[in-house]
Amino acid sequence: MSKSQHVYFIGDKRRRYVKIGVSNDPWWRIQDLQAGSPLELRLDLVLDFDTDRSRALVYEDALHQHFAEYWRFREWFDYATPIRVFVDGWKSGDAPDIPAPAYSSKQHIDSETGACLSKEAFMTLLRDKARRR
Repeated sequence: MSKSQHVYFIGDKRRRYVKIGVSNDPWWRIQDLQAGSPLELRLDLVLDFDTDRSRALVYEDALHQHFAEYWRFREWFDYATPIRVFVDGWKSGDAPDIPAPAYSSKQHIDSETGACLSKEAFMTLLRDKARRR
């Protein structure tokens, strides 16, 4: 039997930073993250994808790309107003639309070198591009 998959938003209590990730147990995940964090963390939002991990991962990727301007490191973002609005919208019963990613970040190819970019390099590229707008 497969476990339910969830896209979660774990933020610090003061809403300065937020982690957007996928887990079959975000309640355990927050305990794991809290052990290594000096900030008090809380589970702000959990979106259920039943047992469809691939769909959860695609949605997580779309969120990462959509909020790339606020990306910090790995799956951590500044808890900027657009992310807060998204989380608060879901909590109030409004499911905000997030555009599907144009391509998987795992398969992004650097246009200059033809090499496959790491997720870190891809997110840096997206963040810098968004900040130049």
